[in-house]
Amino acid sequence: EDNWMLVGDDRSDHMGFTLEPKNTTLYRSGHPQAGGNLGVQSSTNGKDWEQLSEVADPPVDFHAMTLSHADPEMMFGWDSGGRGLFKSGDGGRSWQALSPQGLQGPILSFAGPAKKNVVFAGTTVGLFRSDDSAGTWNPVIEQGATTVGVNPTDANHLYIYTEQKGMQRSTDGGQTFTPASKGMPDSQVIGTIAISGEDPQRAYAAGATTIYQTIDGGDSWSAIRKGS
Repeated sequence: EDNWMLVGDDRSDHMGFTLEPKNTTLYRSGHPQAGGNLGVQSSTNGKDWEQLSEVADPPVDFHAMTLSHADPEMMFGWDSGGRGLFKSGDGGRSWQALSPQGLQGPILSFAGPAKKNVVFAGTTVGLFRSDDSAGTWNPVIEQGATTVGVNPTDANHLYIYTEQKGMQRSTDGGQTFTPASKGMPDSQVIGTIAISGEDPQRAYAAGATTIYQTIDGGDSWSAIRKGS
């Protein structure tokens, strides 16, 4: 709520960011204060960061990044510099460029549910799903999807936000979705969703300057942090 504080002295710009909840390892990509790109780095405390890989030359700037909650060594990243989709099978230390089949539009968000080889991607065209670790993709929803979030312990539980229909939730792995936007203004665009693995009724959704919380499984949302 109101008790937010800076962690450490690092002021890098985090463009891609994801968390492995079991051992609380943080992963980031983006830009250091001095300029350039970070590649991929990891930390266990948010203060001290280890360089895992530059991924490419020059280093990548992943604007979307996630790991699989079924296999945390499996990671995915989308480079903003036009070099496309990359995959790692060793926790971010080495990466391979992919030529995904069926994926349309730039990726805005990834989510790797607790089901092996499955990954979702929200793009400007819609929500896509891969069942072979990002090799081939099939459309799930044909609405521009700014973000998708999954429950780290339940592969059937996910949320998606689209500008056409707002927040939606699924309890069957993305086969069907129901509206879940109560408490959010129609003008609010959500860029990030995180579901608690300990309390599946609790989730967080972030807009540009506002963080929303649900404690009833998406039936209603309330703003817990407002900025300017």
